[in-house]
Amino acid sequence: MNPGAGHYVRELSRELSFSVSLLSRELNALTRSGVLLSSKIGREKYFRLNRRHPLYDEFQKITKFIVRKK
Repeated sequence: MNPGAGHYVRELSRELSFSVSLLSRELNALTRSGVLLSSKIGREKYFRLNRRHPLYDEFQKITKFIVRKK
């Protein structure tokens, strides 16, 4: 919900109930396509939406919808 916040794979895995390997593969694909940005802090790799992506507003809406459904 916080656009500037980064989340790491295991955190997202618990929140979304997806396997770590599946989620990691998809997050890396979204990073390669420019939808997400990633940064490494310590041993954790954090992901966040890329505010400069042309579809940022749409991804923001989708994220809010998914969170509300949980």
